[in-house]
Amino acid sequence: MRKLAIFLLVVMTNYSQGQSICREYIPNNWDDSRYRIENIGGDSIVTDIQSGLIWQQCTYGLLGEECSQGIVENLTWQGALESAELINSSTGFAGYTDWRVPNLKELNTIQALNCYSPSINNTIFPNTIYVNGIRYWTSTPAFISNTSWVVSFFSGESDTWGRISDTYVVRLVRGK
Repeated sequence: MRKLAIFLLVVMTNYSQGQSICREYIPNNWDDSRYRIENIGGDSIVTDIQSGLIWQQCTYGLLGEECSQGIVENLTWQGALESAELINSSTGFAGYTDWRVPNLKELNTIQALNCYSPSINNTIFPNTIYVNGIRYWTSTPAFISNTSWVVSFFSGESDTWGRISDTYVVRLVRGK
């Protein structure tokens, strides 16, 4: 049993810290030059120059330069929506009080479609959780009752596996 626990710990660490596996035949439209990172009052944000969207650099619950401090919060869909309300009703984040859960189209803009494991620029968005099975909430309801679209940064796929009672993680965004 101990060997299994150590093996799982090693596998999980490799998945959360490894380099992307990229397909050379697909153009890399998600390189570092596409983004601008700013630290405002200790809060790190990323501006996607191409889309104009401003992202929290870290998954909700994490902070610090490498997004290695804090605790990732697993939230229901309602909890994800409320996390934005909570930040906005307090002092805000990076001086802004208009954060929200991204819709499917918005969250897909930061998916590096040429790569997987992770399918995100892990230099710009460090410590993004991409272990298979972990997904990020979107605000986009799905066509199946009580589900929402979710995005996996392990494989780069979007799917409707997100029953609103499931718990996943979130990265908040604000408009242009």
